[in-house]
Amino acid sequence: MPRAPRTLLLRLTIETAKRTRKCSRSKSHAVRPGERLLLVGERGPAAGKKGYCAACAAEMLAAARDEIDAIRSSVQPTPADAAPPTPE
Repeated sequence: MPRAPRTLLLRLTIETAKRTRKCSRSKSHAVRPGERLLLVGERGPAAGKKGYCAACAAEMLAAARDEIDAIRSSVQPTPADAAPPTPE
């Protein structure tokens, strides 16, 4: 059986707020009950989660997409890499 691909998004979840929360990126942004928020788990066994409002989450995810696209383009082979070696 083939292995499932590994993911870089290990500790990201989208949840609905049950109470009013403050955005971890901008304390002036409030997440009200019933609104969706991005939860990011911190590293480490005893680490908690940080919650982000929809506006900040969208900005953070767009920046992450740009970083991933840059990494992806740097690891994809170029046409010169794919060409077979020429015999000498």
